[in-house]
Amino acid sequence: MKIEYVLTKKDKTMIYLNQHYSNGFWGLVRLLGGPLLLVFGIIVFLFSEGLGRYVGIFSVMFGAYYGLRPLFSLLSESKEISDEHGFLSISRYGTLTVKDDNTETDVKKEYIKTYSLTKKYLIIRIFTSRSFLIQIPLECITGGNLKEFIAILKNFAEKR
Repeated sequence: MKIEYVLTKKDKTMIYLNQHYSNGFWGLVRLLGGPLLLVFGIIVFLFSEGLGRYVGIFSVMFGAYYGLRPLFSLLSESKEISDEHGFLSISRYGTLTVKDDNTETDVKKEYIKTYSLTKKYLIIRIFTSRSFLIQIPLECITGGNLKEFIAILKNFAEKR
């Protein structure tokens, strides 16, 4: 069973931001950490003297960097990001094939741990020596039968 998809530059940007900010506690730290460090640094800078002022300056600079880091990442890679045509294929024997414009990867069923189908995304988590996340917006799926694909995927992974 196979599903095909097309990811635009905008879709890839939204996937990156969604993954960056949606990891529970750490997503909240990423979202609020920069602005809170910035405010802390300004307060320390204004109401202290000597070494405290340097701590305030450092906090302001690090808070600004931490808050703007996703923007820096997107800007540095914006020339390399292009539309991507690909497909996900899963066999009844347990091999998930992920193919895009540049690569093709086969994943054995033992490594497919969880999947979820939200209102906007199909998400598949793969655990090898590292953890991988395949996240495809449902609106980007252009071909194949998603219901059959999910039915086969249920045999190999836990629903999350």
